[in-house]
Amino acid sequence: MAKWERARSLMPGEHLPPVDRCTILRAASKSKIKPIELIEVPLDDFGVPKPVELIHAVASTVDADYDWPRVSNIHHLAWPKRSYYEDSSKSAIAYRESTALLVDMPIQLHNLIHLVTPPPIKPNPEVMGQRVIEQEQAGTLFELGRLAIRYARWMQEVEAMRDNVTLARSRDLLEASSYYESLSRNFGDRYRRYLDQIEDGWVGLLPSRESLHQMGLIKATQQLGKIAAVRSIDLRRESQVAVEHLGIR
Repeated sequence: MAKWERARSLMPGEHLPPVDRCTILRAASKSKIKPIELIEVPLDDFGVPKPVELIHAVASTVDADYDWPRVSNIHHLAWPKRSYYEDSSKSAIAYRESTALLVDMPIQLHNLIHLVTPPPIKPNPEVMGQRVIEQEQAGTLFELGRLAIRYARWMQEVEAMRDNVTLARSRDLLEASSYYESLSRNFGDRYRRYLDQIEDGWVGLLPSRESLHQMGLIKATQQLGKIAAVRSIDLRRESQVAVEHLGIR
């Protein structure tokens, strides 16, 4: 997978794919480009934009061998900004800014999406509020699981060091190993208690408690990391995989 440049703000003007490489654009004048038609934003059953489907729908209008620029930036799937910041409900802002609705993409694709798709209709307040709750719950579960896994790994690394050290050093390492084991067990217990306390999600963001239990701590934490949007394993990364499959590389 190619390394993209760090996300930055939009370039001024219409920084778009060339008209002759995009089936949905036309030159209205020497300086103005317009869409031939609009593409509706794919939504789930709750009216929330579906990022990968949106990218496929828009990027597929561009020639597969087109060399997209490396410069990227963040697209808010919930736009325009004013529609959410003028809302009297704080959950509307938190919904728009939630990491599961932020996608890192080529800057030209970002501009193209804004040109050829109408703003998605805001979900109802109950859906936006629940999405915010489930996003926060996913983040808490991820952090607890991540720490449990980290300390378990440190315990194993310390244990592996005990084979070729002096007896005194081996005792020190055993103490450190026991300490890390205790921390791992503590955070693992906190993860399971928190999971048992929360209610099942109902807007399609947070997996059910039963499925998370069945996954086990490691796999569940990996899945939760995608929702919590933590660096290399977040939805932004998955969106890059999707566009690369369409020739963006």
